[in-house]
Amino acid sequence: MSSKEYEVYYSPLYYFEESNIKKEKLEDHKDYLYIRCPVWNHLFDRTFVLNSPIDFEIHLDPDQKNLMHYKVGDEEFNTIDFFKEKFERDTFENDLFTVYVPDILRDHPVIQFSCLSFYFWTPLDLDYVWFEFAEHPLTSFKNNFTALPGWFNLANHFRNTSLGIKVVDRSKPIIVKKGDPLHRVRFYTEDLNDLPLLIKKDPSEFPDEEMGKRIFMIRKNPELLKSILFEKGIKEKLLND
Repeated sequence: MSSKEYEVYYSPLYYFEESNIKKEKLEDHKDYLYIRCPVWNHLFDRTFVLNSPIDFEIHLDPDQKNLMHYKVGDEEFNTIDFFKEKFERDTFENDLFTVYVPDILRDHPVIQFSCLSFYFWTPLDLDYVWFEFAEHPLTSFKNNFTALPGWFNLANHFRNTSLGIKVVDRSKPIIVKKGDPLHRVRFYTEDLNDLPLLIKKDPSEFPDEEMGKRIFMIRKNPELLKSILFEKGIKEKLLND
């Protein structure tokens, strides 16, 4: 089996020094029989994990669903009242969270962590690199949430992405300690034997011009979004338009 490496870049928008997306340590699995399985190893070699750069807690009020209490690090608890004012497009935003208010009232609320946002991109000469944002199994019972998954062709669409969570049990708190795994990331090319080389970059190196071109095209023609996200062979057309 032959394989070649290809580069993928990422840049944390916040907590730059503390935010690293890395492979798990193989040593953590060394005493298990499954480590001999080529199927397990093939996936492991293409899987990366984001461990939390910060401590944080979220407590959803059991009696008043419009209240969310939270703290980051050693700070005191703060409270958000989602009914206190009318938010534009029913969306609350601060430096930490983005919340669509109807979703926070559900049995399994959804919260977007703006503070855990990353740019991802590829070299311009690549035209087919799929990016997968995936759950980490430990969060469902240890931290009381699951990450919202998704995937798209990153080579077509450089962009930022952040952690969205769905709460498992709203009567219990979400408690995350620095170093806890939050989600997984994987990358795929046409040859699934190829190996991704994930490289951390400064935000200043993100190709804003290329991202701007895609955004302009999508705003001009919203129907183009699905083609950019999921189609193959559209890269050359995008670069020449």
